[in-house]
Amino acid sequence: MTRTSLTILTVLLSTGALAQAPPPVAWDKTKIVPPLEYDYPFPGELKIARLASEAEVRVACYGADFSSGHALACNVRWGKHRCDVYIAADKVLATVGLSYEVTLRHEQGHCNGWPGHHHGARYATDPPAQMPPRWSQEPRFYFSVPTEVRYEP
Repeated sequence: MTRTSLTILTVLLSTGALAQAPPPVAWDKTKIVPPLEYDYPFPGELKIARLASEAEVRVACYGADFSSGHALACNVRWGKHRCDVYIAADKVLATVGLSYEVTLRHEQGHCNGWPGHHHGARYATDPPAQMPPRWSQEPRFYFSVPTEVRYEP
């Protein structure tokens, strides 16, 4: 190693620049919860699984976009009637300063149809909607689609 390389390495090690983890995000100052039209408890069947690590979240959420670098939670929607939510353990969420409650609120927003681009996100301190939209209050009708259709002239 050259003298310059040793000096740079010494400075980096003495300042902790190589070892410091980024500080937790101030989630109360970050827009993370959905807009009011999506910020309410999912009206269908909601299944929540807590996972021990980010690696387990990545496996459960195969194909999800974790471009932020962290795999903390995701959801799988089955239409408007069922949503499966996967959330990392509290100790994993704590590493980035995130709570279970805010994470669940975020994921339920996606269950309710909030797109992944997070347009209209609000602060975690903003109150949630009191009631879901009118469509979820109406009776649900299920129908089967015929596999064979005949057209008669």
